Amino acid sequence: MDPDRRLEELFAEWRADVDSVAFPAIITETVVLPPIPAQRRGDEKLLDVG
Repeated sequence: MDPDRRLEELFAEWRADVDSVAFPAIITETVVLPPIPAQRRGDEKLLDVG
């Protein structure tokens, strides 16, 4: 098989995968990951108050 053709096929498959998970990936990056430090800061505040 032509290497360039195979690369195009792999890229097409990758694009399809990226398109299918783009929205969940955005949720993961914006909702799940950033709150972890925020929760730690929140715990510290609770400890300071308590």
